[in-house]
Amino acid sequence: MTVVKLGGRTQGDPALPLALAALWRSSEGRLVIVHGGGDQLSALQRMRGEEPAFVGGRRVTTPLVLELVRMVLSGGANKQLVSALTAAGVPAVGISGEDAAQLPGTMIDESTFGSSGTPGRVDPKLVEHLLSGGFLPVISPVGTDIGDQRHGALNINGDDAAAAIAVALGARELLLMVDVEGVLNKERALITSLTLPNAHALVESGVAGGGMAAKLEACEIALGGGVSRVRVGNISSLTRPDAGTVIVAGETAPMAPMTAPTMNSPVAGAPGAPFSPAVVVPTAAIPGSAIAPTIVGTYKRQKPLFVRGEGVHLIDADGKRYLDFVAGIAVNALGYGDAGVMNAMQQAMQSGLIHTSNLYRTEPGEKLAQWLVDHSFADSVFFCNSGAEANEGAFKFARRWGRAHGGQSKFEIIALRGSFHGRLPGTLAATDRPSYRLPFRPLMGGVSIVERDMDELDAALNPETAAAVIVEPIQGEGGVRVVDPGFMRELRAMTRERNVLLILDEIQCGFGRTGTLFAYEGLGIEPDMMTLAKPIAAGLPMGAILVSADVATAMQPGDHGTTFGGGPFVASVAQHVVERLSDPAMLSHVKRTGAWLGQQLQQMADRTRAIREVRGTGFMWGVDVHEPATGIVARAFEQGLLMVTAGDHTLRLLPPLVMTQEQLGEGLAIMERAINNA
Repeated sequence: MTVVKLGGRTQGDPALPLALAALWRSSEGRLVIVHGGGDQLSALQRMRGEEPAFVGGRRVTTPLVLELVRMVLSGGANKQLVSALTAAGVPAVGISGEDAAQLPGTMIDESTFGSSGTPGRVDPKLVEHLLSGGFLPVISPVGTDIGDQRHGALNINGDDAAAAIAVALGARELLLMVDVEGVLNKERALITSLTLPNAHALVESGVAGGGMAAKLEACEIALGGGVSRVRVGNISSLTRPDAGTVIVAGETAPMAPMTAPTMNSPVAGAPGAPFSPAVVVPTAAIPGSAIAPTIVGTYKRQKPLFVRGEGVHLIDADGKRYLDFVAGIAVNALGYGDAGVMNAMQQAMQSGLIHTSNLYRTEPGEKLAQWLVDHSFADSVFFCNSGAEANEGAFKFARRWGRAHGGQSKFEIIALRGSFHGRLPGTLAATDRPSYRLPFRPLMGGVSIVERDMDELDAALNPETAAAVIVEPIQGEGGVRVVDPGFMRELRAMTRERNVLLILDEIQCGFGRTGTLFAYEGLGIEPDMMTLAKPIAAGLPMGAILVSADVATAMQPGDHGTTFGGGPFVASVAQHVVERLSDPAMLSHVKRTGAWLGQQLQQMADRTRAIREVRGTGFMWGVDVHEPATGIVARAFEQGLLMVTAGDHTLRLLPPLVMTQEQLGEGLAIMERAINNA
């Protein structure tokens, strides 16, 4: 089975219908086509007085554009292609992703992209029915919004749609057609083969941008879902299986075959496939590529090798210093080599107690729990090892409480659009990142994501079935979006009225990052549960669930457990950290300097014209940029500044809380040069 995605420009090639007909025959009818229509759509937009807008190669879809998308993609472009294929002797049938709701999707970010979405799990029954009848399905990538009760239309990127369809059909190959030979390097020479990590690195380094970046990102959906390989190439790729760029998952890119195989030949890189020398992007040449094959490649670790930390700098093996605007993703609030943390570790070691398990009492964990109770809304604390574990545990606590207070049907967990709560089975179901979710479907049931809207929540929070709603006061991975205090107060009132728990996820925004010890203090509410982690133990693995007495009493011995959580060594270090982070002088510094930081970022936006929006508070800021954020991160990295993204077009700033205004200013200067590509 092969799925072909036709780009808008390739559809005008007069040789295309005959080439597709030849491929359909050679594949014995196991072919599906997904098409675009970008050029036609852009021309029609301009005729209607609206200039097309793109972000990261994806079209911004206003209400007017959405109607034009349906008109062009599911209408004219689809029918023209079907007619041309019919004339070439192929029994083609044109359908839309909306037909039979076969292409479900969710909005990416309505404020940025409008009614543009990412695909969900495709229902292949309609396509399989057409294939079994000897027809060639020709699909327009207009999907159905599953997050909208009215199931309105969504403009789904054609590459993403083709990838999701290929996964659902169990396709061997996804062919993404473009108007160039394939993926090109900096010198505009063809790269004949790539691994998925190297493809990511090309996007991050800015070598692949715009529409090509979107195609390489779609590879993750396809390869992560079991498609053997993706090829990117022009019309010659339809008749020459060795043409274009072959992309596979794995550490080593395959070489191009010596001779053009038939459609039934082994996949390039598989046992039995022929090989010859080819242009392969070497792993070591691309920032972010895997350099330690003994570690599972779930992260694109950047070179070089860091060997020391001092204050707010990391130092690599060559002695180069990097100013840190990441803080280990909001973990290293006190920076590196902090004397107080080092002393706390040494003191904790002197007892000889590193670990005892939770079968026995130890003083450090009990002391830390009491401190957290004294400084928050909570009555009890459960310790664990990470933020994802804290949220996963909170879901269990909520369901245990729901059963005690509402019976067997009160178990649903509600999360908000844009949320990120972790990558474990339960927390992944509450995380609004389609690319994270798709490879692991089906996800845990009883968890749903709704819009950040009180009307939506009013419909979702059924007192008979809803156990809890979980909210990040500031959505970190979701773009550093500060939840409105008025919205939170309304939500708190609704949950109390309907006997639904409110869980606040302060894993990233808690412990002083907003200028108060906990972010909820600035919202005028108190939750029923709160999850914490990241900076709590200065980089030692620790998480915590803070709960009210009502929740705590619902839990019984054996309902949950942890081997390492709250151990004496980690708890001793955490005690020192939380006392430091709660110091009024520290919180005043974060609030005052954070306000200055926000002003500087806004001034940078005014100067550069390359920034669309600045959001945040304290030492947690998101900066929306026009170009892909990964390119800016790579340029900043080369100049000695560590940054991280929060989505395709958002830079996320999470500096250590001890960073001074002067050090922040130094980092902002590098950041501005990276944005200006200077």
